[in-house]
Amino acid sequence: MPQRLSEIARCYLTVILFMITGGGAFLSAQTSLVTGEINRYARVTSVGADFVIVDNVSDFAVDDTVMVMQMNGVRINAGQTLQGNYQNVEGTPGKYEIVIISSINTVSRTVSFSRLLLNAYSAAAKVQLIKVRSYRNAVVNTELTCQAWDSATVRGGVIAFLVKGVLTLNADINVAGKGFNGGIASQGNGNCQRSDDTMTYESYRISSRAAGYKGEGIGFRTATDLPLYPDFMRGKGANMTGGGGGNGHFSGGGGGSNYGAGSVGDNETAPDICGGLLPGGRGGFSVTTYPTLNNGMFLGGGGGASVWLITPSTSIGGKGGGIIIIHADTIVGNGRMITARGGDGGNNSAASSGAAGGGAGGSVAVSTRYFATTPVINADGGKGGDNINQNGAGGGGGGGLIWTAGAFPGTATVAGGQGGIHSAGDPNKDGLAGTIRNNLNLPLNGFLFNEIYVAHNLTMLDSICEGMIPPKLTGTRPAGGSGTYTYQWQRSYDNLAWANVPGTSIDYTPASTESVSLSFRRVVNDGAGIIDISKALRIIVHPRITGNLVGADTTLCYNQDPHALYQLNAGPAGGTGIFHYSWEQSPDNLTWSNAAGANTNPKYDPQALTATAYYHRVVSSGACTDVSTPVTVTILPSITGNTVATDQTICQGTLFSNLTGTTPGGGASPSYTYQWMSSSDNVNFLPAAVPSAGSGYDPQDDSPGTTYYRRMVYSGPNNTCQSASNSVTLISHPSITNNTISADQTICEGTAPATLDGALPANGAGAGTYVYQWMNSPNGTVFTNISGATAEDLPGTALTATTWYRRVVTSSVCTSTSNDIRITVNPRITGFEIGMPAQGHDTICTGTTPALLSGTPGGGLGTFTYAWASSADNVNFTALTATTPAYQPGTLTATTWFRRTVTSGVCSENSVFKITVLPLITGNTIAADQTVCNTVVPAALSGNTPGGGDGRYRYLWESKAATASDWSGAAGANNTASYQPSLLDGNTQFRRQVFSGENDCCTSVSAPVTVTVDIMPQNISAGTDEELLPYQFAALLEGSFDGAGTAAWSYDYASGNGEPVFATPSEKSTEVRKLGFGDNTFIFAVTNGKCVAEEVLVTLTVPELIIPQGLTPNGDNINDYFNIEGLEYTFNELVIINTGGAVVYRTEDYRSDDPVNAWTGLDLNGNEVPEGTYYFLLTIRGAQDMSVPEYSANISGFVVLRR
Repeated sequence: MPQRLSEIARCYLTVILFMITGGGAFLSAQTSLVTGEINRYARVTSVGADFVIVDNVSDFAVDDTVMVMQMNGVRINAGQTLQGNYQNVEGTPGKYEIVIISSINTVSRTVSFSRLLLNAYSAAAKVQLIKVRSYRNAVVNTELTCQAWDSATVRGGVIAFLVKGVLTLNADINVAGKGFNGGIASQGNGNCQRSDDTMTYESYRISSRAAGYKGEGIGFRTATDLPLYPDFMRGKGANMTGGGGGNGHFSGGGGGSNYGAGSVGDNETAPDICGGLLPGGRGGFSVTTYPTLNNGMFLGGGGGASVWLITPSTSIGGKGGGIIIIHADTIVGNGRMITARGGDGGNNSAASSGAAGGGAGGSVAVSTRYFATTPVINADGGKGGDNINQNGAGGGGGGGLIWTAGAFPGTATVAGGQGGIHSAGDPNKDGLAGTIRNNLNLPLNGFLFNEIYVAHNLTMLDSICEGMIPPKLTGTRPAGGSGTYTYQWQRSYDNLAWANVPGTSIDYTPASTESVSLSFRRVVNDGAGIIDISKALRIIVHPRITGNLVGADTTLCYNQDPHALYQLNAGPAGGTGIFHYSWEQSPDNLTWSNAAGANTNPKYDPQALTATAYYHRVVSSGACTDVSTPVTVTILPSITGNTVATDQTICQGTLFSNLTGTTPGGGASPSYTYQWMSSSDNVNFLPAAVPSAGSGYDPQDDSPGTTYYRRMVYSGPNNTCQSASNSVTLISHPSITNNTISADQTICEGTAPATLDGALPANGAGAGTYVYQWMNSPNGTVFTNISGATAEDLPGTALTATTWYRRVVTSSVCTSTSNDIRITVNPRITGFEIGMPAQGHDTICTGTTPALLSGTPGGGLGTFTYAWASSADNVNFTALTATTPAYQPGTLTATTWFRRTVTSGVCSENSVFKITVLPLITGNTIAADQTVCNTVVPAALSGNTPGGGDGRYRYLWESKAATASDWSGAAGANNTASYQPSLLDGNTQFRRQVFSGENDCCTSVSAPVTVTVDIMPQNISAGTDEELLPYQFAALLEGSFDGAGTAAWSYDYASGNGEPVFATPSEKSTEVRKLGFGDNTFIFAVTNGKCVAEEVLVTLTVPELIIPQGLTPNGDNINDYFNIEGLEYTFNELVIINTGGAVVYRTEDYRSDDPVNAWTGLDLNGNEVPEGTYYFLLTIRGAQDMSVPEYSANISGFVVLRR
């Protein structure tokens, strides 16, 4: 096919995923991450019996596994009246096989195979060679796909790889829409199919505009062996599996096919345009109808396209899906998608254009022994393209093929694609479902995929120890050949001579022990000439381990650390010569676990033990293991119950008691020895001064100082168990000295003496150990403890009588009592407070004089002296010269404190009296002047928050007439900071008085504000409603009101369509002109300053004349004269003119209902005028009433005369 058609024919995609089956899941580290595109391709240009010639051999090597596959090759019935269905084949379309490369000639590009090819491929069609990848285990972590099919280069469209173990899907395998290309969008002529017989052809040349492009399919030539290009590229006929193009007036493209047929494209347009409904492109044909194709693996056919007339459409045919073949031992699907879905036809958004068909689903083949979890398999057809108008929508693509080696336990779908929809709804052009089969046998040529492994490690190498039985062997499940297999396992000790073993199943479990290394292999026979011998796996046999000798038994005490366990010889032998160690321990010589700590060295150092333990060493080398004879470490219990009693403290001159100890337990009970130890620091102990091996001890030494004692207990072999008792402390303190207090004092009743000072004692238990207790007495004889007085000194407390004190000091077990001291108490002074006469006040306003300050004291020693002082802050006082009991302050301008000191003996009392002086009130301002109407309540009057005084204020609002002189309390609530006046009938002034301080000693009066009051006008009238004369478009408006005010006239535009003009709109009376017919309503508004009166209305009505359209002066008293109603009170002139333009009647002051003077069809000479249509002209020159303003009007029209 020419290069320029590559975009049409690039829709052929095959995905073949070979996942080799076998026993057991492959979980080894030999796992490959598979992602992206993994295959390589070459075009086959020639085919021989066991070779192919390709266009490029650079991607291939000897021993590569490859696949040969024929992509198309069907001859179809193509022509003007032929539908494009199957006729015959070239080669073997849809056939493929897997084979091994035996040699490559890079000069001739010849690739030779190890076997004759199974199928008769034809290079005249499109055949490609695909490199197949092989993996032990594979994980798909990101999407796996392939190079898109390109019919020009015959490349791509195939994923092929072999997995010998587990395939894990963590991502999708996706070849959706990478198969055969759909038809491309192109320009058409827009003619309906019924407009000409040539518009209904099945095929057209590539240059024709009668129809859209067909989708690519498996057809490659016509039945007469003509190439499809260029004469058969357009038209509604199919390309076998490629959908037909839409013919005529924008019919839809047909859906591609595979095992399911594609749907026909939707009708070209609505029947009222083309005179009937003719369908679009044919859907591709199902391959199931034709035996030569029914077992092939095909790409989904591409969808056909439609055409556009003016605006290019983007609706191209959907691409077909690919082919997926899976052959695996185990697949972990994880619910991921394996999809070869067909692509959707492009939606059309252009006017005068049709939509394309969907691509068909591809083919998926899965052969596996076991699904650990299932994937979702999809080979659905693609959806047909939608159309925004009522032109043809695309047909749905047919479903593909899903082929498994057994019943698939998961979800698999081969549904046909949904047809497109258009603006009028869904034409139901859905593709048909494909096929699902479960009898897959892959075509492997010359090999059966026979590989074996050690079952437990899934490798081809393992080792055992001399005398052991080799492990179970497993192999892959064979594939290819006849599909029926027999097995024979063989063994060899030299890889030359092989002998059968009793293993004839897919797996083999050896039954006999081995002493030397050997190999195994499996022979698989399909009974049809293929015998496949696996590669050999190797079992290495290592010699037994000897010389594993360690340690010696020992006895220790609880929680002691045993000596390290060493090997007792040069070390072990056997195995591979490389040894690994593992020490184990047991509490009972039965149950063993890993020894604690570093346990992988030739020697082992046990940790401290609390119970008897057993140890042995496990030596491993290769596949061999040996366990040493156990070593026993016996553990005695710790010595218990070794306690001695008790701590003792004495004061100088007394003796210590003997020390005693309990009978111990544990160790090698009941065998114990004792030793008493002493220490001066409770750290370093030496044998006691008086030796003693008994369980008790007599200290004997009681001189001042501190000594510590403890007892050692020994038990067991070599005194292996030892116990040190608790230590006891023996302390002897010297007597307390220097316990003195001072000194005698005289104080006033109710006051506290100075702190009683106690000297710091000495001796006893020394500094920091002294405990104090102060005592007092009312008579110097009987002393009692003072609660809480336990400090070195005694702070003074208020006294009312003479009292004696002393101090008791305790240090550990030593006690000392101090000397006594006396505190003499004088009676206190009473009545010393400063007072003021009843009429006096302690709060005054600045600039005034307070009342006399005085007071008479009592108590004390009966005689008193006085001293006065004053202060501005009650902190810093200045002495005054007054020494008398009373004092008269002068005028004050600031708050002042006065203090009097009264003295008698050692007693002295102060009294302070405060005179509060308040500042003048400030900031008493109010706002604001205002003007209101007498019908509106004035705005509230507000005042600033005042300052000065005592900060607490009382208010009084006052008012008066603006011309009056006397103020009085304002009406209503007049005692708050602001004031709300009520309605006023005249100009009024307001002011606010502010009071503060005791007895309102501070006062302030604000400046006044004035409320100016405007008076509302009364009795407002706009006059009476009036009907004017016909065409009287001028009148006089007369308004009135009482009181002062300003008038304003305006027109109510809601009453009519006039545009009246006022002569003096701001006067009570005004002339108005340019009235309109009907009601003319006027608004009279009156204001006086802030007073706005309610508006009043007056309506002037201008009537229209009633002018008849004809008259019949025949004497029947009906319409005998030209009667114009409404002219009675006007000056006017009536003129009647005939069709020739001559005046036939003229009169002034024409009147209504005046048969005598009215026009009765006579001319100016009294002669009858002929019947016909006459023109009248009526001129109104004003009203006969001279009080009506001047006005004029011209009215004209036609009147018909009949007799």
